Amino acid sequence: MRCTTVHYIDAVITKGIHDLLQQHIPHLVKACHTAQYFACICIHDDIVCHVQSPTSVFERDSMRRVLQPIFRQMRQTGKAVVIYPYLAWPLRIPDPDFDTIRHIAVFPVQYAGNLAGSIGIAFAAEGTVLHPHEIQLIQELIDMYAQFILGCRNITFSIPETGIWIYNTENSMLTMGRELCDICGITTACGTTKIAVDEYIKKFVYPDDRWKIRQIRKQIRQEGSAKLNEVQHRVVRTDGTVRYILTQGISVKTLDGQQDVCGFTRDITTQVDTEKKKRQHERRIERMAYYDSLTQLPNRRYMGKWLHQEMRLVRKGTMGGIVLFIDIDNLKIVNDTYGHEYGDQLIIATGKCIRDVLGPDAFVAHMSGDEFIAVLHGAYTRDPIQHIVGRLHRSLQKKHEILGISFHLTASIGIAEYPKDGNTTEEILKNVDNAMHAAKKNGKGQYRFYVPAMQDAAFKKIQLLEGVYDAFDNNEFFLVYQPQIVAADTSVIGFEALLRWNSPVYGCISPSQFISLIGQAGLTRSMGTWVFKTACQFARRLLDQGWNGCVHVNISPMQLAMDDFVDMLLQVMQETRVPLCNMGIEITEDACMACFMSMEKIVEKIRKVTDVGMHLAMDDFGTGYSSLTLLNQLPFDTIKIDKSFIDKIGTTVSDEKLVSSIIQMIHAVHKKVVAEGVETEQQLAFLRVHHCDVIQGYVYSKPLTEEKAMEFLLTAQPST
Repeated sequence: MRCTTVHYIDAVITKGIHDLLQQHIPHLVKACHTAQYFACICIHDDIVCHVQSPTSVFERDSMRRVLQPIFRQMRQTGKAVVIYPYLAWPLRIPDPDFDTIRHIAVFPVQYAGNLAGSIGIAFAAEGTVLHPHEIQLIQELIDMYAQFILGCRNITFSIPETGIWIYNTENSMLTMGRELCDICGITTACGTTKIAVDEYIKKFVYPDDRWKIRQIRKQIRQEGSAKLNEVQHRVVRTDGTVRYILTQGISVKTLDGQQDVCGFTRDITTQVDTEKKKRQHERRIERMAYYDSLTQLPNRRYMGKWLHQEMRLVRKGTMGGIVLFIDIDNLKIVNDTYGHEYGDQLIIATGKCIRDVLGPDAFVAHMSGDEFIAVLHGAYTRDPIQHIVGRLHRSLQKKHEILGISFHLTASIGIAEYPKDGNTTEEILKNVDNAMHAAKKNGKGQYRFYVPAMQDAAFKKIQLLEGVYDAFDNNEFFLVYQPQIVAADTSVIGFEALLRWNSPVYGCISPSQFISLIGQAGLTRSMGTWVFKTACQFARRLLDQGWNGCVHVNISPMQLAMDDFVDMLLQVMQETRVPLCNMGIEITEDACMACFMSMEKIVEKIRKVTDVGMHLAMDDFGTGYSSLTLLNQLPFDTIKIDKSFIDKIGTTVSDEKLVSSIIQMIHAVHKKVVAEGVETEQQLAFLRVHHCDVIQGYVYSKPLTEEKAMEFLLTAQPST
């Protein structure tokens, strides 16, 4: 009888192992994004289970021969064998099927210190590899599978002698065997004990599980079932500890016709704990796969999966919603200036702002780097959407203390409505991305709704971005120079160097279209150095002609943030033999705020420029955040009034008073005033009356090529 029972249980467990592997191994490798795997389990040196992915190389008869060197190394070390690239492995046995593998990892399945089998994962895609933390995580999960599967087998073999009990249906008494007494913590001299079922339930069954035992008892009374289903519940031992047990029984009739229920109970606490750990690891794997480790928000993969389901429901007729594409402005500058630790904290702060403003009903995902996606389900008109986006902007612009430094964030936001602007994941993401880039193009901290014309603009932008690389190599960029004229005597005091692009494919391209592309193409440093050097060479030629003015070059926020920015200026001027007093740089008011350096660092860096004698001008004055503060703190010697103010001259008295007040205010802090974009004689006359120092604009000259600029200088005659 014992032998028959053992063989029966052995067959059942072998099938159970096979079923478990068929169910769980594909789930195990799911996060690894591979369709090729195998698992081989041995008991007493006999292979009891061998499963593999369909149509994989592991179905080939040559598998054991080809992988023999890997199995040998695994048995010797007792550790996972990870090979990449497989074709370069010295011990590889050539085989046309297996040579398609690029990366292979074979993990040992160990139990009780013995090797019980192996599990392999293979990648055929180029460049797809398992990282060390993924290898460790998979091995830990396999170890728990081994303990769970093979441990259950060993315990099951002792079932005939474990936790025997008999329930007398006539008097509701329960006879407990020695093992069940041990499980419950009962000490008995005779090896068994009798207790009323109600008392057993009250004393030993965990309160929340008592209903399960009562339900079985009711089933026996009402249905007279011959076999009782397995029931898992908890018991509380006499020492107060809680154990998990599994109980099963069968109804039998005694010789005198009495109906008893005989069964066995086994302690499965260890297996339950192992299963809990396995589920925790599975949740950990799922979180790694679907959540961003920095912000703890859903990642790109989860967002794609969620949005795909949302679009599927919309196509079936459910209500749509809006998608926001939120891009942090100038995050790269923060990373380059302060390091990625500060940038990471800004990303976390942005994610928190988005969640706090949009609320728990919004789906918010961190796509990558400075990009977030937020989805609001429901019907929205433009006004509520604009209100939500406005609140988000205000929340981001509040002061954020990051590791002792204050930052004010801005974001460019694209808005698309679904299903109007797209009813598939790919279409809605493409269109909301186009809307975001349209917002960024119009300045920092802006938002735009998607319109179909943005698709054409995005396509043109891609073409121009590709063209920028070739343009730099093919010398398609060039500089023009706009004269700066002293208002009092019309002498030429300076030139502003302006970058232009004449493409053989697209013709003359506006700076507003290509300046931002230079940064996106990663050419800020090389282009900035070329522009400054070319302007210095022009200044040198003018100096050789006897002129003693200043050539000004515009500087971007990214250039200002570079550590070697000042060193680059000084080195180029030394190479071109241009005196420091004959070159100047212009920085926009927005650039000072957008470079994300503290005001102390901005002042320190800019003062290095002015201390050596270079001129420093603030460009586009009046269009930024805090002009009065910047006037007092930054060592500018010249302030350039933006063209938008000059255009107001001749319109209304109040507008002219505003321009006059700006000139007076700048003079009050002992700085020179340059008026930009002066186009009419009326504007020129007004500016002279109100003592503007320097005029720049079409009223005197458009931007000129180098040759034309030198001619202009020779023909310009100061007025008396």
